[in-house]
Amino acid sequence: FCGPVPVTGLIKDNCISSDYELETGKLIAETFKSMDYNSVKACLVACHGPFTWGGSADESVETAIILEHIAGLAWRTLMLNSSIKGIKKTLLYKHYLRKHGEDAYYGQ
Repeated sequence: FCGPVPVTGLIKDNCISSDYELETGKLIAETFKSMDYNSVKACLVACHGPFTWGGSADESVETAIILEHIAGLAWRTLMLNSSIKGIKKTLLYKHYLRKHGEDAYYGQ
């Protein structure tokens, strides 16, 4: 993931009682309005759980497995040091872009 995994807002009661699945999709789409859904292929729906996607069902499952693994790492890190700060953006982009995108050169 290139950055934090976003979390949606809470779904409204009128959305729950109408077409719940459609409204959940709209909530996810709203969350990604100003984000690149290709660089972060997952989100956490508040009070629900993770949603992942990809070019195939296999890719979506792989993203879900990675998301679960990263969540576990983050939780254990916070248990060891609750004041830890997030990665510097320059370092994040260096790690991400050297493996992904048109100028990728690492891990080919």
